[in-house]
Amino acid sequence: MNTSLKEEQKLLKKAERKLRMEQSRSYRAMKSATKMMDDYYLDPILGLVPVVGDIVPHLFNASFFYISIFKIRSYALTVTLLRNVLIDTFVGMIPYVGIVLDFFYKSYRENTILIEGFVNDDPNIVKKVKRRAVYTTIFIVVLGVAIYYLAVFLWWTVTQLVEMIMR
Repeated sequence: MNTSLKEEQKLLKKAERKLRMEQSRSYRAMKSATKMMDDYYLDPILGLVPVVGDIVPHLFNASFFYISIFKIRSYALTVTLLRNVLIDTFVGMIPYVGIVLDFFYKSYRENTILIEGFVNDDPNIVKKVKRRAVYTTIFIVVLGVAIYYLAVFLWWTVTQLVEMIMR
């Protein structure tokens, strides 16, 4: 098989994959979530409501993760989407300032751009996703180790206190 035929088949498969994704319910749900949460500012508006504003916006991220995990099957993209969701979460947790910043930081728009760029093999997006995935993975591992050692230290402290009290 000659090289141009292989390249043509590869392009055809990529176009079919993109078309299947764009016709899927999950893709339409992702586009709707982006429109509602970022374009209509539902994310910062929900942030005004205690507890609801901390939980409900995350339900809208399900379609992004579904596409990344099951349609595209990319660890790097999934971790990068998680990074954006975590940034949005932590920014939203800052009292008062977080709600204002939610008007400017549009994680749903960013995640949509990343997914579409990744599917279209945009070299800049793919490079950005891979770079962010590495940094995010390192951060998660370091955070996990820190949490583990903090838990061990707390356990040790509590056992020492209990021993002191029991004497």
